[in-house]
Amino acid sequence: MGSEVLLSGILVIILGLCVGSFLNVVICRFPKGESIVFPSSHCPICKYPIKAYDNIPILSWIILKGKCRKCNCRIPLRYPVIELTTGMLFGIQYFLYLKNFSSNLELIPLFIFVSVLYSQSVIDIETQMLPFSLSLFGIFTGLLWALFRNTWWDYYLACAAGFAIMGMIGLVGKYIYKKEAMGGGDLVFAAFLGSFLGVKNMVTALFIAFFVSGIFAIFFLVSGMKGRKDEFPLGPFLALGGFLSQPFMNISEGLRKYFGF
Repeated sequence: MGSEVLLSGILVIILGLCVGSFLNVVICRFPKGESIVFPSSHCPICKYPIKAYDNIPILSWIILKGKCRKCNCRIPLRYPVIELTTGMLFGIQYFLYLKNFSSNLELIPLFIFVSVLYSQSVIDIETQMLPFSLSLFGIFTGLLWALFRNTWWDYYLACAAGFAIMGMIGLVGKYIYKKEAMGGGDLVFAAFLGSFLGVKNMVTALFIAFFVSGIFAIFFLVSGMKGRKDEFPLGPFLALGGFLSQPFMNISEGLRKYFGF
């Protein structure tokens, strides 16, 4: 690996840490319908505005020993964890797909994709909802980026197909369980996946999502951690499917070529 690529990768990870700091704001405010711009970042307890030197990803949390400088209340560990995880996700995307792009700028839509996947996952786990506005922003970005691809129509088709497939699954589930089995946020989130992945990868993402979520659902039911009527967040599994779909397809293609089928 060349020193230039390694340096660029480090800068990408630092960018991811900074984006992770912003995602903390998105995750906290989007479910409440609050602006992500105003007011500026502040302590949720005493409302004291966080200064720039106290808003350095991970480092500030360590220096402040996980406490607010003003009121000394504890800052949840999830803040630096989200920053660190976002940095790692950006780094993974960079080193996985660097050869697919002629310019680092082409990685920006990919980073937006990962950011929406991750923030929606955390929001769904914490609130059992997937905000429409965040998924719609992702759809707009994905379809705009698709216009610069040779098979742009594939992403537009996948966007519609993702929504339709999830809608049909929801209708079947409603018929079986006699209640709503699929939230509207899941449908729009699947459309977002399609707008970035295309039809083939979107179908793969849904397969991964339902396969893994099925395993977890069985585990929770058998262990008694959840009942049959309890809600189960699908967003994190859809996000996992979206993140793993391309590597999964690459591995499948490699195995197919290796074994000659």
